[in-house]
Amino acid sequence: MYPHRIRLRGPWELDGDPHTSRVTMPARWAELALEGRAGVIRLRRRFGLPRHLDDWERVWLVCQDLSGDASWSLNGSGLVLHAGEAGLLEAEITHLLRERNELTVELTSGDPDRLVWAELGMEIRCRAYLRGVGAIADRMEDGWLIRVFGEMVREHPGDSLELYALIDGANQDYQQLQTDDQVVSVQFKLPWRGKPDDCEVTIRVDLVNVSTIWHTAECVVKLGD
Repeated sequence: MYPHRIRLRGPWELDGDPHTSRVTMPARWAELALEGRAGVIRLRRRFGLPRHLDDWERVWLVCQDLSGDASWSLNGSGLVLHAGEAGLLEAEITHLLRERNELTVELTSGDPDRLVWAELGMEIRCRAYLRGVGAIADRMEDGWLIRVFGEMVREHPGDSLELYALIDGANQDYQQLQTDDQVVSVQFKLPWRGKPDDCEVTIRVDLVNVSTIWHTAECVVKLGD
């Protein structure tokens, strides 16, 4: 199921003077023993190619909840990580990957009691994916109207893409994308009478290419005050 997350937890090499130590991430700034490094550290992580990639698959570097400042490079090429959703920084790295890889992060220290980052890894996504999917519920006379929102981002205009909206695993609505725009708004209005007030329902949106799910996004909506 996409996206598929591959964590890069450890061991990381922490450059020091006069030696290099190994650390497991995530870790707090205070655990990295910054003495003598003037508040700047360099972390290196070596890893192999995740696996054979199909032509519709892309690999993204993703970092969750980074504290402090960072500069990034992969196999000697600088990376710019852009802000995604919910504290995520991300950059596509498919074209930079080799059989053996080295990721380098140069960091300027932050609050010693905070984690340097909450999670860092790679995501295998398809060349079309969902982002920012959420939902809100409005009370109606005979139940609820659940409004689902988000975006679909695509790379190739020729892909045949469909969207399915599900509540608690049951399919509620379907849309066939009729535009070749790179970014497409995702919107569903789902009447719901399946549960009493003061409960939660799980909303899921599947992005489907022909018969393969290319991305699944979920959120939970509270019904009631």
